[in-house]
Amino acid sequence: MRWRPRWAVLVAASLLGLAGGLVGCASGGDMTRPDRRLFPLGSATFADVVARFGTPQAGSESVRDGVRIRTIWYSYSDAHAEPAREGVVPVRLLEYDFSADRLVGQIFASSFKSDSTEFDPNLARVILTGVATSDEVVTLIGRPSALFLAPMVKAPATTGVGYFEEPMLEGAGWTFRSSLTVSFDDNDHAVGVELRAPAGQ
Repeated sequence: MRWRPRWAVLVAASLLGLAGGLVGCASGGDMTRPDRRLFPLGSATFADVVARFGTPQAGSESVRDGVRIRTIWYSYSDAHAEPAREGVVPVRLLEYDFSADRLVGQIFASSFKSDSTEFDPNLARVILTGVATSDEVVTLIGRPSALFLAPMVKAPATTGVGYFEEPMLEGAGWTFRSSLTVSFDDNDHAVGVELRAPAGQ
């Protein structure tokens, strides 16, 4: 079963030009996991990302908690590469989310075996809201594949980390086989744990 994070529900979506850019689809260039410091949340802009990576391959607009969100994607796939899970065509995906032209969310997800962003969904039940800190979550699950600011996380949360695995193209946008978002308040205590995973996983 395919799961879509709530903020990825498309209100209006449109495919943009597939040509150009430093990362691309199977006919374009490969990509690597970017340093999270490349685009600081809250200050980086749409223009900053496009200047670095070129024209997005796809984009959408959605509304989250009454705030308009602009999302863009860059992707790369290789049917001949080794996937993290048998039977899957491996994909690398970059997602950037903007509110009022400021970056409020970024995701890197990969189903290539060499840099897979797989995680153990069962660890979500260990995270105690009101107690766990962001450092403790990272120690428990590993390096996050996503970072968020409000409104990508709900009040009273102000920040969030995420784990996203196996990106899959769905219509004009992207979804994921599994995802976990943990949000934190100003005191760095977990206030929300949102898991989307196939039944039985």
